[in-house]
Amino acid sequence: MSIAQAFKSMKVFCGLILYQRDETINEPTITIQVINFNLCAILAFNFNMNPPGVEKAISLAAGTLMKDSGLEGTPMLYHQTDTLLEYHPRDLPFCITHHAPFHRHFAGVFSEALAAHAYGDADKAEHLARKQEVGIKLLKHRVNGHVLQISRLQGKLLLSYGVNAAKIREICPSIQLSSSSYHVESEIAEVFNTGGVTLFTAVARVDYFKNVDLLVDVAVALWSQNIAVRLFIAGGASMDSTELHELSKKVPRQFTRYATFRSKLSRTSLHALFRLAKDSGVFICPSRYETLGVTPLEAALSGVTSLIANSSHVEASRYFPERFRFQPVKEELCQTILNLQGRNLASLGEILRLHVEAQVSDQRFRMDLYDAWAEFSMQSKPMDFHHFPCQGNELA
Repeated sequence: MSIAQAFKSMKVFCGLILYQRDETINEPTITIQVINFNLCAILAFNFNMNPPGVEKAISLAAGTLMKDSGLEGTPMLYHQTDTLLEYHPRDLPFCITHHAPFHRHFAGVFSEALAAHAYGDADKAEHLARKQEVGIKLLKHRVNGHVLQISRLQGKLLLSYGVNAAKIREICPSIQLSSSSYHVESEIAEVFNTGGVTLFTAVARVDYFKNVDLLVDVAVALWSQNIAVRLFIAGGASMDSTELHELSKKVPRQFTRYATFRSKLSRTSLHALFRLAKDSGVFICPSRYETLGVTPLEAALSGVTSLIANSSHVEASRYFPERFRFQPVKEELCQTILNLQGRNLASLGEILRLHVEAQVSDQRFRMDLYDAWAEFSMQSKPMDFHHFPCQGNELA
């Protein structure tokens, strides 16, 4: 269940504010549309605009959605990114979930240079760091700002940065699996229907965070030991991306027939692959850093035998039993995979599914969200118990 669906079930949803960057305009504009049955206010703006003007436009968008929805009370805006918190109207309560890694922490664990590499380049890293610091400052000093925390790692960091614990509420992450009506592309299905084991991972971007190189190195090491496995990696915007090309170059010529690289999969395609891979696939998350780690949780909840890096910087690892975790070094991951040889992967996947499902469910998500939202509403305006969310998003 998405957070918007949950707000609807709570009967406190009044619409979406979608942010669209437009460098051709000098003042913000608002357009009201219905998108996928959701009332939306599309706010066009750019970062060169006068901040008070953008703040006023956000207030107008929220007020318009409130009026058109028929709900009454003071709107509380839920932000899915802290990029635009600096423009948030001062008189409206807000709530945010941090999905991106905090630059300050990542650079401290690794280095400034590796942070620039991970985020794309130094300019992108600096821009993100500045936006995050502004957002943290607002959370510290605005009494009507709150956090819906899906990651204990992020919660601990916010506390260490000086955010009041009363403003933070942990909620169970919402993991949504697509319906079973989708089918896997025949070319991909062939990789998983060879009678052997296929090691696979899927990411949106092949970057330093995801550490996909480790999986390739492990596959090469196994092939060198005459261990018959297949490798499937999906990630990146296109098949000819530099990142995929660099990964494929790591595979020696004599092993290339065992490796398949392709661009990122859609959510529905990935979930269909999980259903196909239960008997022969081992999903591997070798990430260096994950604020949460939705994809390994989706794989586990789909009943796929899944292995994850055992790291305090990979949040999803805390949901996995110890035997499904590995130290993110080549030798240990190789041994963990070798330990699976001859095992019934479908049975192992079911054991993992039941373990993760006991901790992550839609019911827990709804209950946590309801309790947190009710508490935030009372904290923000004690004399008004009707705070309705307008959900914020950003369209680049």
